[in-house]
Amino acid sequence: MRTLCIILALIATSCSFAPRGYENLQNQHDYDNAFVRAVSDGNMDAIEYLLPKVDVNMSVVLEGSPVVIAVKNEDAAVVKRLIAAGADINVPDSAGSYPIHIAVHNNNAEIVQLLIVAKVNLNKKNGEDKTARQIAEEEKNTEMMGLLK
Repeated sequence: MRTLCIILALIATSCSFAPRGYENLQNQHDYDNAFVRAVSDGNMDAIEYLLPKVDVNMSVVLEGSPVVIAVKNEDAAVVKRLIAAGADINVPDSAGSYPIHIAVHNNNAEIVQLLIVAKVNLNKKNGEDKTARQIAEEEKNTEMMGLLK
């Protein structure tokens, strides 16, 4: 009986089953679209399933990248997982805003801290030629200014 339990445990950890709604993906386009949907929905099971099948730095029309989507959705858990998977945190959205600008504007200290720890470039300027620090100053956000010293 113990041997059977060990075998079943090994099988369960080595198999990768698609989460519900992600079972019938046929090609790379399907995987990419599903990944963007999973990031948008904050579906960590689907993100984990799809990460080995996609480029975490794919360009998403209008959004910029999956990490930009997660920052816009203020989903710190997804941002953290994408950073761990190698997401480039210095890529802007279509309007020229980088994840750090978006997080500062949204007053999301947790995501700002994640980005700083991941070595975000604080000198990048957005489409309005402003750094994240300048945005914080303009918005008189002392908490963000403190984080961006």
